[in-house]
Amino acid sequence: MTNNELTYEDIAEIVEYLVKTKSYQNTFDCYDQEDISQEIRLICLKALEHFDVSKVKMKLVNFFGRCVDNALKNLKRDNYIRYGQPCNADCAFLHGDEYLDSDLAKVCKRWIKYRQNLQNRINIKHPINVDTVSDSISAPNFEEEIETNDLKKYLIAQIDDELRPHLLNILEGDRRDVPANYRHKIQRFIKKIMKE
Repeated sequence: MTNNELTYEDIAEIVEYLVKTKSYQNTFDCYDQEDISQEIRLICLKALEHFDVSKVKMKLVNFFGRCVDNALKNLKRDNYIRYGQPCNADCAFLHGDEYLDSDLAKVCKRWIKYRQNLQNRINIKHPINVDTVSDSISAPNFEEEIETNDLKKYLIAQIDDELRPHLLNILEGDRRDVPANYRHKIQRFIKKIMKE
């Protein structure tokens, strides 16, 4: 049996066995059992691409089990939020909130990076509720606004560099600041684009 002969269907029973035995015990943070089950299936699929029968001296279940264990450890390491402080016990920031707004807090690269990374991870794990966003999406002119913004971006990207600042002025409502000859060139450009 060569590497090309082994397919996902061949290892499907092994994969589901690993899902059954490993999905519950590896849940963490906002990764529930279903999420871990899907991760295990993906891990096995990726491991199958690198599987070579001539190099593997163990049973298939042991090989894929080890791949799953290692990948789940990496997943937990990369996605688990650690709220521990980035500094040692002598750091001024650890002794009270009065230092957080100080000049030192604005220049301490380690502290700034820690706070940014922590906030990014929290935002990813606790996204905005879709119900609150749906009100603005369901507004009657929402689709028109999207199309208008897309058209503006396209025009700005396609127009000649010489005309771009004048087009930006027109789009911002400063039409009077644009000389007539540039306005005519921009009008011809837009007519040409709209015909395409």
